Amino acid sequence: MNNEDELQRMYRAVEQATSGGDPLVVAGIFMAQAIKIYKTVLHEDEFNQVTDYILNNKDNIEIENPTLQ
Repeated sequence: MNNEDELQRMYRAVEQATSGGDPLVVAGIFMAQAIKIYKTVLHEDEFNQVTDYILNNKDNIEIENPTLQ
């Protein structure tokens, strides 16, 4: 399985697992898990760069209209 296939598989699995849940609860869980993964995998300086980037770009998030399928 290549990276694109794996990404699509994981995306579908997450989408299915989170459908019907409170979007804010789901987002909070994903944010917490992402931070835990970054903290575990990255060196401290890399972790700080990632989290600083996220914080410094919070106003640059583009919201796209969802596509109904």
